[in-house]
Amino acid sequence: MVAIHLLEKDVCVVWTLQALFSSKLGEHLVFKGGTSLSKA
Repeated sequence: MVAIHLLEKDVCVVWTLQALFSSKLGEHLVFKGGTSLSKA
C-alpha cells in the first residue's frame, strides 16, 4: 500500500510539471534531477 502523503506529493509534482511545460515558458525549461526525470 502507498502512503497517502507520498501519493499526494506525486500528484502535486505531476500537476506542477504539466502546468510549467504547457505554458510558453515550457519551451525554454530544462530540468535535471530525480523528481523531474522520474515523471518524463
